[in-house]
Amino acid sequence: MADTLGTTPRLLLVDGRNPTADEAITVSDPTLLTVAAQADGTTLVSALTAGTCTITVAPGAADIDRTAGSDDVTVTSSPLVVSLG
Repeated sequence: MADTLGTTPRLLLVDGRNPTADEAITVSDPTLLTVAAQADGTTLVSALTAGTCTITVAPGAADIDRTAGSDDVTVTSSPLVVSLG
């Protein structure tokens, strides 16, 4: 799956839900995106500059029989609607 992210921060969803604290979230190019857990349990993805990278989420302890999942993200300088997860 691939998504396009504009300048507005977006929620990161894993299997349609907020990621758990023990799910490791990485970005292939941290100069393009930041990922930050919020106090309310949500996780926001914010664009830093234009380019293409991959967000990967490794399973947590409760994710029995799951493997890591990823999403390719194209970052643009114009805001577009996006659904991550």
